[in-house]
Amino acid sequence: MITRNKGVRYAGDSNKSTEGIVSPDSSSEKWNLEVKSAQVFEEAVKVGTNIHAAPSKENRDKWILETEVAKVIETGVSLGLDFSNKNSDLVKEISNRELGDEERVVRNLGGAILNRGVGVEAVGSAGGLIILWNDEEFKCISCITNDLCIILMGELISVKKKQAVFCNIYEPNVERERILLWEFLIQAQASLPHPLCFGEDFNTVMDPSERKGGLCSRSFLKSFNEFILKAKVIDILMHCSKFTWSNNREKGSWAKLDRFLLSPTLLSWFPNLVQHFLLRNISDHSMVVLGEPKMDWGPTPFRFFNHWMEDKEMLVDAMKGWNDCNIKGSKGLVLFNKANAAKIRMKRWVKVKKSGTSSIPKIEKQLGEAESKAVTEGWTMSLRNDMLTLISAL
Repeated sequence: MITRNKGVRYAGDSNKSTEGIVSPDSSSEKWNLEVKSAQVFEEAVKVGTNIHAAPSKENRDKWILETEVAKVIETGVSLGLDFSNKNSDLVKEISNRELGDEERVVRNLGGAILNRGVGVEAVGSAGGLIILWNDEEFKCISCITNDLCIILMGELISVKKKQAVFCNIYEPNVERERILLWEFLIQAQASLPHPLCFGEDFNTVMDPSERKGGLCSRSFLKSFNEFILKAKVIDILMHCSKFTWSNNREKGSWAKLDRFLLSPTLLSWFPNLVQHFLLRNISDHSMVVLGEPKMDWGPTPFRFFNHWMEDKEMLVDAMKGWNDCNIKGSKGLVLFNKANAAKIRMKRWVKVKKSGTSSIPKIEKQLGEAESKAVTEGWTMSLRNDMLTLISAL
């Protein structure tokens, strides 16, 4: 859970007595319900509703829940459902379903795999920050956030519960603010004696060769390299694209602004770590992926998904394969061969369906090739028109 305290948001161990620090495992349901009910009564007073005194929290909660129940009952009755003697159950169900904004974001972005998270809202032109994790792989111990970074400390379950610190950063473009942020990160690192991983948009480069087109600020470059030396972190090798950002303009400019910086100890735990960049698509930044190379285990086994049954074309094709199989023999042999014939038809149908959706990766690949050509050979009107056509197709 994220809470605010004088412009800085904290989340951490519930055993700590520091004001503003709460357990990341605590629920925001109660807080969300209180805020929602308070806002409703505040608006009621503004429009002249006859409320002489603020009701108790219990009454506000009850009123909010009963309003939700009334809406559900009204909708259900219009559909012909019977809700007699079920109001109390509905109150309990709706109360349990109340989710805070942070929990909704985690559920929508992380799905069933990344089931925990902490985030910071967007401020001005700077985008928001978020860190998601799986609580079976990583146990959060404490977290400190402000408008420009999230510092998350916890245990890596797969590495004998060794502790590490992960920091998601957005570097400001103002030199003074940038230096203050780096000083804050160095101080935070000194107080957290664990291996550390910095990641995200640093808004500067380490070397002039990491930028093409546009101006390269020598002061930014110098201060960034000084920060790397003080933090004692390593910029590991990268694959694929040389640049992670483009201004998407006719007078092109490219730079490597996004990267991961890791402590040597963290690299000793994961010696095969590499970082590579995904295609930019229509964004101005490439997504950076840090991980160990995947092993090729050969073709994946055939999987059947229930939603395929909703496609009439697939059903007709599978039934045709089943009926056309005229193998004679024992019942088990006949069943095996008929099922195999239907499976062959279904695999063929899946391949045809995927060929339609695979046009997106093809377009992304063509867009990446066009951008690489623009970097090496320069912009031309025809190349720009081709890229605009590809972006529109996406």
